Amino acid sequence: MPKMFRSVFRLVLRLLMFLLGALAVGCVVPQSCSRNIECKKPVIVYFINHGYHSSIALPATSALHDWRKDFPYVADSTSLVEFGWGEKAFYMSRSFPVGDGIKALFLPNPSVIQVIALEDRYSYILSHAEVIPVAVCPDQYTELVQYIRAAFQRDSLGNTRFLAEGFYPKVSGFYEALGTYYAFNNCNTWVGGALRAAGLQTPLWDGIPQSLRWHLPDTTATQGQ
Repeated sequence: MPKMFRSVFRLVLRLLMFLLGALAVGCVVPQSCSRNIECKKPVIVYFINHGYHSSIALPATSALHDWRKDFPYVADSTSLVEFGWGEKAFYMSRSFPVGDGIKALFLPNPSVIQVIALEDRYSYILSHAEVIPVAVCPDQYTELVQYIRAAFQRDSLGNTRFLAEGFYPKVSGFYEALGTYYAFNNCNTWVGGALRAAGLQTPLWDGIPQSLRWHLPDTTATQGQ
């Protein structure tokens, strides 16, 4: 019996090592190459690294899209709108219960998007996040807007389905989203899809913020205020 146990243990260990190696390679190898060429009037968007969770922020208003038409708390004073996709029960909970976290990782679950109106990139909401500006061309920005808008569930009139106020009173909200959340289709893979829509390079496995960060163009990141 001990010999059989050792054999099983070695097999499991090898499988884990193979999986970790595959994930490490996936973080380095690009899934897509950048198709974002230089342009005269680029739009600045922001990749936001919260540590384990990433999101993306876009200008509140531009000649290409005005988010004030989509969300009532995006005011004239709003500079940026942050979008974060996640598992419904865990993401909307302020206590982040362990049970919901395990369920979110190992079972397919419904998703939500939290929309946050930001005064600027130095907002207190982002005080503990890494904020990375990235320039994209107008055509790619339009595709990014379409990607984000297409992620919301909508009613028969085309309106987004509001669920509850977000983590930040009066400037955020949770909305029903499309897509099923699980370990290999998480908040970071959703942001990876957004970056690809914007013509940016992303890794083969984009399940953690750091792998996305490594593939972004060299730029100046900020942290805190």
